[in-house]
Amino acid sequence: MTINSFTNPSRALPSVGIGDFLVLGQSATASFLPGLGAAAKAWLSRRKGLVMAVLSCVVVSSAPAALLFTDVPLNSGGTVSIGTVGNSKNVTFGPDGSVYVIYKDSVSGVMVAKSSNRGQSFGTPTVVTSSSALDDMEIKVGPEGNVYVTYIVANNLMFARSTDGGATFETPTLVTASTNARLHFTAGSTGIFIVNSGASGRVYRNLNQGVGPFTAATYDISAFADVFVAPDGEVIVGWDKPIVQINRSIDNGATFSASVLTGGSAYFSTMAVCFTPTQRYLYTGGTYGSLSTRYDLT
Repeated sequence: MTINSFTNPSRALPSVGIGDFLVLGQSATASFLPGLGAAAKAWLSRRKGLVMAVLSCVVVSSAPAALLFTDVPLNSGGTVSIGTVGNSKNVTFGPDGSVYVIYKDSVSGVMVAKSSNRGQSFGTPTVVTSSSALDDMEIKVGPEGNVYVTYIVANNLMFARSTDGGATFETPTLVTASTNARLHFTAGSTGIFIVNSGASGRVYRNLNQGVGPFTAATYDISAFADVFVAPDGEVIVGWDKPIVQINRSIDNGATFSASVLTGGSAYFSTMAVCFTPTQRYLYTGGTYGSLSTRYDLT
């Protein structure tokens, strides 16, 4: 395993290139990406508290950047927030280029808004659940185009899906009771995998596009964790305590390898991956002086 780190005391991010990624945190700036113009940098800067590790395998071009849009409203009736957890992933993209945002509205509950014009405007948001007393939430789009959301409310980890591009959502279902407010999940060609960080250390999986129950695999995490699925179906879990550790599964998340200690560390980490035909990278960032680090998992 190869580790590449860079110290980032100001938390301003360096330039990125092909195969690299960016994480926009609470204090990140947009003084990077040489191929982007002022409008694009302003858009990224304004979303520094919203977009967390959702861009991976970024290809930076020297050509002039296309116009991006700033301060686009989400058509909500109340106060909007992204939950109580700072590293949730609340923005995702569909195969057709649509942009989806999940958020909590103080009046209507958990909402999903969709843009079909690269973020220039968002349509009328869809209510996933009317409850607004929730901790964490995330959204993903599967390769088949289904929109999936997970959230934690009243100590319950919930799941819902849309098969019509976010226009409607099926009735949310219970994945498991949860006493931990943190979750991450991923949706790949082999299934949906949810990690609920905490002492239990479990990945919940569903191999039928969200239809039917989720089953659990126990492994030895006990802190901030994220989960990813590679194109060949390998499931990779990264977590910190604060040493970054990795567990891998080659049987669709039924069992996981023992933890591999990377030698790096991160506090309250956020993670992203880049999968190419020949390489696999895990990227981590964090707070309290954590290094931004790339781990070669090839």
